[in-house]
Amino acid sequence: MKAINDVVFKWLRHRKRVKDLKAKTGHLLDILERNDRVTRAMILAMSAVFRARVIDRSSQLSKALNYSDKMSKERIGLIFELLLAIQSKMIQEKSALDQKLEALEIKENASVTHWDKSLLGMDIWMVTIGSGYTSRIGSKVLKVWTLLDDASNELDQAIPLLRELEDTVNDLSPATADMYGSLTDDQWVSLCAYRPGLFKGR
Repeated sequence: MKAINDVVFKWLRHRKRVKDLKAKTGHLLDILERNDRVTRAMILAMSAVFRARVIDRSSQLSKALNYSDKMSKERIGLIFELLLAIQSKMIQEKSALDQKLEALEIKENASVTHWDKSLLGMDIWMVTIGSGYTSRIGSKVLKVWTLLDDASNELDQAIPLLRELEDTVNDLSPATADMYGSLTDDQWVSLCAYRPGLFKGR
C-alpha cells in the first residue's frame, strides 16, 4: 500500500511542477510580448542581478542552469520548488513594502512595476531551469530568450532607468545598501550577455 501511495504522490507532485512551469512560462511570455523592448531589457537586467546574487553563488543552481543534462529530473524539480518557495516568501513580504512606499507617497506608474520586473527576472531562471525538467515548455522558453535577446540592444536605456530608482531609494534611506550591489554599468551589461545552452544551440 505504501508503495502505491508513493507512486501516486510522486505523480501528483510531478503534475503540479509541470502545471506551475507551464503557467509561469505562459505568463512571462505574455508580459514580454505585450511590452516594449526597453521594458524587456529592464526585465533582462533584473534577471542578471538575480543570477549574480543567487544562482552564480550556488553550485547546485549553477549546475541546474548550465548542465541540466548532467542532473536528474527529480533534482531539477526540487530546485524549481526551492526557487518557487523563495519567490513565494518575497511575494508575502511585498505587502509590507507597499505600506512603506505608500507612507512615503511613492507610486510607480510603469506598465510593469519594478517589483514585477524583479519577479519576472527570477521567473526567467525558473522556467529556463524548468525546461530541463519538462520538454513541454521548451519552445516557449526559447521564445522568451529570443525576445530578451532582441531587446538587449536597449540596455543602454534600461539600466539608467533602473539606476534612477536606485538613486531615489538611496536618497530616502542613505544607510541602505545599493539595490544592485557594486555593479558598474559595464559589468551589468556583461552579465546580461549570458545566454543559456538551449538558446545557443537553436
